[in-house]
Amino acid sequence: MSPHAAALAISIALTAALLCGCGQSCLNRSQSMNEIIIIEDQSAAIRRAIVLTGLDAVSNKASAERTTLTGDRTPFLSEQLNGKSVWRVRFGPDSLKLKSAEPGFLDKYERVFDVTLDATTGQLLGVECNFGGEAGEMRPEPAAASGEGGLSGTATG
Repeated sequence: MSPHAAALAISIALTAALLCGCGQSCLNRSQSMNEIIIIEDQSAAIRRAIVLTGLDAVSNKASAERTTLTGDRTPFLSEQLNGKSVWRVRFGPDSLKLKSAEPGFLDKYERVFDVTLDATTGQLLGVECNFGGEAGEMRPEPAAASGEGGLSGTATG
C-alpha cells in the first residue's frame, strides 16, 4: 500500500471510529446523518456536530464559525465540496481521557477536533484531529487526484 493510500485509510478509519464510538447507536447516528437540516447559527451548528459525532464526550469546549470550504482533498468529491458554505465546529483543546490508559495517566497532548458541516443540509463533510506534538510516521494528506488514483487502482507510485 502506498503512503498516500495508508494516510487516506487512517483518515477514513478515524472518521468511522468517531462516528460510531460515542453515545448513540450507529443506526440512530446513520438516520441523523440523512436528515436535511439548514444550520442557521453557531449554537445549531454545535448541536448538529454533537449529534453526528458525539465529540462532546471528548471536550465541553466548542465553538463554531461559518465559512466557505476551500482546499478540500476528498477523493471523487473535492470539486463538489470546494466553494460550499460550511460550518466549522471546533471541540477542544483538551487532553484525551482514554479508558485503556493506566490509572492516573495524563495525556500530555491537547487535541482539537474540527468538524465540517454543510450549512444548507447539515451533513457531515469531515472530521480532523490535530494536536501539538510530533506526528511521527504520519504523512500529509494526498491531493484528491492522487487519492482517486489509489482508490481506483490507477495510481502510479
